[in-house]
Amino acid sequence: MLDTNGITSSWSSLATGRKLLLFAFGFVATVSILIQLVEKPAMLWVNLPFIILPALAGIVLLIWMPASKNNGEKIQRTITVSLLVVATGLADDFIILLLLSPLFYIMGFLMTQFVDRENTKNISAN
Repeated sequence: MLDTNGITSSWSSLATGRKLLLFAFGFVATVSILIQLVEKPAMLWVNLPFIILPALAGIVLLIWMPASKNNGEKIQRTITVSLLVVATGLADDFIILLLLSPLFYIMGFLMTQFVDRENTKNISAN
């Protein structure tokens, strides 16, 4: 017998923003698969892992990701989720995103350092 009590209780414990992001992953993956079916039906089985794997990684990340403690964690988490949503829609161009993703993380790190420095200036000024 299948116990669905744990599934429904964990679904109800997710925040609304995370639920919306889960639906976004599902929607982007579905649209990407449909586009692949229309544009390149012979290549669907080749491109399918590039659609499904980022979507599954994003879903797992959203379900088991702990709450962020500071601005740096929020920025890095936002970059990661955004890259996974975009990677789901890119299908076989996912490789280009993998090559450029370190630039996004470097920019996120620099933004984090800037935000933290401004916060410490504001705290020390008050």
